[in-house]
Amino acid sequence: MVLRRKTTLTVAVLLFILSACVNTIEFKITWRPGKTEVLKYENSPISDCLYNSEDDVTKCMYIRKFKTIKDAWRYHPDTLQYISVRCQAQENYHSPRHVCICKDGSDAANPGQSQQHDKHYYCHIKQLTNRMFSKLSNLTALDLSDNLINNIAGDALDSVTSLMYLDLSRNPLRELSGSFLCDASTLRILLMENTHFTQFPTHIFDCKEPMVNLTYIDLSDNIMGSIPSRSFKNIPNVERLDLSSNNFSSFAINAFTGASALISLDLSENDLSVFPDGMCQSLPKLQYLFMAENRFKDFNVSVLSECVNLRYLNISVNNIGELKEQITSPSQVETLIFSRNRIKFISGSGFLSNARNLTELDLSLNMISEINSDAFGGLANLKTLNLSGNSLNESVNIGSILRPLTSLTKLDLSVNEFKVVMSGSFLGLTRLQQLSLSRNSIQRLEDKAFDGLGQLKVLDLRINSLTSLEPDVLNALKSLMLLDLSYNALLDLDNVKLPKSLIKVDAYNNRLAHFPNSFAHSKVQYINLKRNEIQDIFVTALQNITSVRHVDLSYNRLKNIAEGSFSSMTSLKALNLSHNELSLNLSKDIFLGLSSLTCLDLSFNRINKLQEIASFSSFANLEHLNLSRNSMTSVHDLLPNGVTMNNTKLMNLDLSNCGIEFIGKDVFDGFSGIKYVNMSHNKIRMFQPFQTQSRAVFNVLENPLACECNMKWLKTMPEKLRSYKLPKCIVYPLNKTRNVRDVLKGDFLCSQTDACPSVCRCYSSEPMGDIVTAECSSKLEVVPSTLPNTTVTLYLSGNNLTTLRFSTKEVAYFNTEVLYLNNSRIKYVESNFFTHFSKLKKLMLEHNDLTDIASDTFSPLLYLEELSLHHNRLVKLRADVIHDLKSLKMLDLRNNSMKYLEEDFLEEIDSLKYFKRIYLGENAWRCNCKNADFRKWIDSKKFIIYDRNNIKCGKSMMRYVDEDRFVCETETSVSHLDRKSLIISCVVVIVVFAILLTALLYYRRDILAALYTRFRWGCFRPGYTDGKMYDVFLMYDNNDAKSSEWVEDHLLPRLQRNQSYRVIIPNPANPRASDEEEELKQIYDCKCGVFVLSKYVTSNQFCNDCFERASRLSKSQEDFNLILLVLGDIDMALLDPEMRKILTSGNYITIRSRSVWDRLFYELPNPRTTSGPFREEDEVSESDVIIYSPPSTRPSNDYGTVLIQ
Repeated sequence: MVLRRKTTLTVAVLLFILSACVNTIEFKITWRPGKTEVLKYENSPISDCLYNSEDDVTKCMYIRKFKTIKDAWRYHPDTLQYISVRCQAQENYHSPRHVCICKDGSDAANPGQSQQHDKHYYCHIKQLTNRMFSKLSNLTALDLSDNLINNIAGDALDSVTSLMYLDLSRNPLRELSGSFLCDASTLRILLMENTHFTQFPTHIFDCKEPMVNLTYIDLSDNIMGSIPSRSFKNIPNVERLDLSSNNFSSFAINAFTGASALISLDLSENDLSVFPDGMCQSLPKLQYLFMAENRFKDFNVSVLSECVNLRYLNISVNNIGELKEQITSPSQVETLIFSRNRIKFISGSGFLSNARNLTELDLSLNMISEINSDAFGGLANLKTLNLSGNSLNESVNIGSILRPLTSLTKLDLSVNEFKVVMSGSFLGLTRLQQLSLSRNSIQRLEDKAFDGLGQLKVLDLRINSLTSLEPDVLNALKSLMLLDLSYNALLDLDNVKLPKSLIKVDAYNNRLAHFPNSFAHSKVQYINLKRNEIQDIFVTALQNITSVRHVDLSYNRLKNIAEGSFSSMTSLKALNLSHNELSLNLSKDIFLGLSSLTCLDLSFNRINKLQEIASFSSFANLEHLNLSRNSMTSVHDLLPNGVTMNNTKLMNLDLSNCGIEFIGKDVFDGFSGIKYVNMSHNKIRMFQPFQTQSRAVFNVLENPLACECNMKWLKTMPEKLRSYKLPKCIVYPLNKTRNVRDVLKGDFLCSQTDACPSVCRCYSSEPMGDIVTAECSSKLEVVPSTLPNTTVTLYLSGNNLTTLRFSTKEVAYFNTEVLYLNNSRIKYVESNFFTHFSKLKKLMLEHNDLTDIASDTFSPLLYLEELSLHHNRLVKLRADVIHDLKSLKMLDLRNNSMKYLEEDFLEEIDSLKYFKRIYLGENAWRCNCKNADFRKWIDSKKFIIYDRNNIKCGKSMMRYVDEDRFVCETETSVSHLDRKSLIISCVVVIVVFAILLTALLYYRRDILAALYTRFRWGCFRPGYTDGKMYDVFLMYDNNDAKSSEWVEDHLLPRLQRNQSYRVIIPNPANPRASDEEEELKQIYDCKCGVFVLSKYVTSNQFCNDCFERASRLSKSQEDFNLILLVLGDIDMALLDPEMRKILTSGNYITIRSRSVWDRLFYELPNPRTTSGPFREEDEVSESDVIIYSPPSTRPSNDYGTVLIQ
């Protein structure tokens, strides 16, 4: 089935631009180690589409214009040099993915018929038709990998005379014409990875003329098990053949006859256990052979004598326990890889001696504990030897073993069991440049351990147990450049004589208690002493260290650094002292002499003062200074008074996470090159704009910044904001956080305590100015009479002011313009309370308990503009309450208990000259005669009622209720509106019931399954008869990795753990399993059949045959139930008709669903108990599970299944 969805992808233009920005497209082909071929083409937007002239359809990876693609294929086919359409790899669009964008000519844009845009749908490529590419004479590369192609017509590539590269990988190819490649006579490279081939596809090369240009074939990741004879007769010039990840266990002696030009053969990840007989005779030019991840248990190296031109052999990741015999005649082999096997001994004397060209030998990750002293005899040209990951120790005479390897340049002995490196162990290795002894258990190096290694440049001794080094142990290493001693237990390095050639020493994570004096007079440039136990640095310890450029002393226990300790380190550029216990006085020239220092890290220490640090010559070239994670409350002048550092180079300063509360505005003045200062994660509440001579960026994020009056410069000097990364700031008096850019200039306030009542917090607009804002919310029962009369904004919310009154009778008159009395439990207002607020413009009485308001309550408020009474308990508001509010502009009466608004109140509102907004929603309005005038008023004043849709009577919006409904009837009668409400309620109940019923029907299977698994209520559960040997016949596609993983890791363990089911799984490898009579007997002996359907199950003929027979049995026997489990997405069009019928009916279980286990155990029979009729016959306990396993590893029963106890 093809899904067609007509939609618009708004990202089309953007993706088109992005695709145009990629100048080239590349196809990479790896011929052999070290040789890769790349085919490059200029990116073309028409090359990611296919056009089928028969159907007049385009299929593209992106949205392309239909006319553009069609015209290119019809009128300009010579412009197409490559085509790459991979529908299942399409991830350019978020949804849907893994599809192509398809357009039909009948739905394409046609301005003549007023259709301006192409209509598109989503589809896949499933076949290639005859002469599809016949006009593309210049096409050289065709990439159709990652599609659903299952049929390629014989003349699909007719007239494609220039094609060199063809990729059909990851397609479920089933029907391939025997001649479809014959027209592509110029083809060089053919990729058909994971195309479901069961044997070598000889028929596709069966042409009248040999395909002499074909040199590269990739058939990896298939399920091939054999190569018919004469398969290479028409492809005689193949040089590279990839057969990895198949099922080859052996080859016929003439399997490769005719492939005389083959140079590289990949047989990795197969089932080979012996070297194929006659292969080398059939492949005289074979140079590269890959046989990793097979089933070899031993290997006879004498076969290398047969492969006279072989240069490279990789036989790693097998189970080889022994290397037998030896190479009997001269061999050209240069690289041998035996890593990741089970080799324990190398007993052969000179077993590779005839491989005189051998330069690389890899025996890593084996179990080697013994090596014959003459094992490597004759390997005078060997350059790389890897013996890491074995069990070698000092009992092995490593010196005599390695002595013949006079050309060796790289030796890896890491991850072994050496405890001592004996003197003379490496004598004779005069050309060795790299030696790794890491990850052993080395406790001692004898003083002449490295004698003879005059050319060694890298010595790796990481992760051992060294506590000390002999003074002369490194004397012989005249060329040593890198010494790695990290992760040992070294206590000191004082007396060790370092070679003059040494550049870098890494002693990370040891137990050094002081800085080693062995670096004096050396040429070492990089010293890493991180994670040691150094506590002090004295002047004498660092004398005469003139060449060092980088020193890392982080994660030590440094407490003191003597002044002038670094005086001799004139070349030092980077010094890391982080994560120590330093409490340095940076006003002293502690770093005297570090004239070249550019980077200094002092983070995570105990520095508590930062002052006048930049006045010393040691900081003249400093560019990066990290002081983060120290403990300092303030930062003052970094330069002495009157000093200007015009030549300072400091660019980055990190002061984050220091607990800084104050930082002066002149701190960075004088630093002409400063670019970035990080002061994030401190305790800075306010600061003045920093004075700098450069355009520096100051990061002040994650600070408790307060928008106080001293910070008003953020509004008065907006041009400076670009230099600051600012957090949200705290705005007084409610301490709410807001973006600085959203804070008004008048909201920048300073805290004041003078003349402020003790129960309040007061604020002014200027430092020490008059109080303009006060906030009193301490559960007050009366309003303080001592409030400053200069207060403009007063917050009295959150109190317990049951009766709104002052604490005394002597009260001043306030200049207050905004008064907040929200959420204060107010029930009554004293008659003359607002007399003292005659200048009030905004009054907020929200969330209180007012039920009525006296007529003269607001009379003094002649200038009041906004009055909010929402969320109270007002039942009625008389007209005289607002009679004197001549300046009123806004009235909020939402969320009260008001039922009626009388005509005189509405007239009063109309009389207000400046009135603009009213809110009346969420009240208990009635739609009757008392609100008739109100109903008319709503229509006439729609521009001032801001919540008209929330003015409801019952559940109906009043504005939509007919005016003739606003009549009064007797109390016993039922209004038309109530009848209407009743009808609507009934309809709603019926609809809800219908929805619930539909949901119950739709999810009935899940509900019944849940009832059974939780409460053992098994109504409507399938019935089964006893007397059968097994409970379940289980079938799945064992060639599908996902299907196999789910069955073996989830399904079978669950069946065994929960209910101890007896399960039988046929083995397709057993000859009897494919016999129809035997297969029917297996199914008949089971109570039910469980089939796991995955993406490619239709390509598994054995699965299809089993399903067909099980389906017939379920129709003939009512007590045999068929259960289908669906894993992933399945193309319905490719399924067996009976499968499609069951899936269409919905009678299947989706593995991805949450109820998969409930559904499954509901459908399955109860497992047979110990009293069953077969207990004594089969002698298998009820906890046994019968599952599929490769037949070579476990004994099978008569059915080809495997029994697991």
